[in-house]
Parts: sequence; C-alpha cells; structure tokens
Amino acid sequence: MNPVAVAVAAYVFLGLEAALRGPLALGNTAATPSFMMILAVFLAVHGPARSVPWVCMLMGLLLDLIGSRPIAGGEALTTIIGPNALGFFAAAHAVLALRGVMMRRNPVAFLFLCTAATMLAHLVVVFVLTGRSWVDSSLAWSPLAELLARMGGSLYTGLASLVVGPLLHMATGLFGFADGYSRRPGRR
Repeated sequence: MNPVAVAVAAYVFLGLEAALRGPLALGNTAATPSFMMILAVFLAVHGPARSVPWVCMLMGLLLDLIGSRPIAGGEALTTIIGPNALGFFAAAHAVLALRGVMMRRNPVAFLFLCTAATMLAHLVVVFVLTGRSWVDSSLAWSPLAELLARMGGSLYTGLASLVVGPLLHMATGLFGFADGYSRRPGRR
C-alpha cells in the first residue's frame, strides 16, 4: 500500500466529506453520504489486512476532529474524539472478514460492503455517544433520531459508492495494490 497515495486520497475525501455535507443532505435530514467510508472500504477490500484497520481508524479520527456536536442549550459546540475512529476500526474488520467471499470489482458487491460497513460504523458511533450522553448530560443527543438519520446516510453512502467506487478501482495501481485481473505467472 502506497502511504503517500492513501494520505492524499484521505485528504481529498475528507475535503469532500466536509464540503458536501450540507449540499448533499437529503431534505431537512442529516442523512449524507460518507466519502471517507467509501475510501475506507476500498482500502479494506484491496489493502493488507495488517495495516488497513489502523489506517481506517486514523481516517475515523480525522472525521472526529472536523465534526463538532452541540452542547445542551445550543450555546457551544464540542469535539469528541473516538466514536468515528472506533466505528471505522470495526467497519474495516468487518470488510476484511467479508472480502474473501466478494468479487472485488463488482459494483453491487462494493455497494453492499459500503452500506454494511457504514451501518456498522454508525451503530458503534451511536452506541459510544449514547453512553457518553448518560455520563455527560450536557451533550445534546437523541439516540433514535441519530440512528435513523445515520441509517439513511448508510444507504446514501451505498448509492454514492456506485459513482465513486469505479473511480477508485481505476486508481488501484496508484495505491500500490495488485490488480486481481492481471496475468498470472506461467499463463500466456
């Protein structure tokens, strides 16, 4: 895995995540696609199993750093480090477990993996932040509303992967991943 290509892609996808969060929201809901999760699933499908969960955890940490949550009363915002990092870590392990039975370049398989990984990551985030809201009552948090919006965002991420996934698959060589469809040694 080429760390420079991964870092540049993570920077670009983090920018897409931050810039398009508002314009791509579905109506008045908070359901938005997660471009960082699409990249994380792509890395988990093609990357080495030893380093992918840690790279995905760092990507989740970046999302934690750019996101802020309102404190009860709405006067201030707070940044909570950890929920997305743990969610991305869990999602990476789930994709690593499933990648052996999936066709790597099939858009429907990639859609399924992106949707399932995003749902798992959001479940972890909601679980962690719900526990945090029990301990810290100043956090403005509604678990059911968050869960519903995040599940809608998971489906939206799956649909967005139909557009972004093929672009990432064309760049497989830039990331330093071996193409599974190249000639095998000994065959002509």
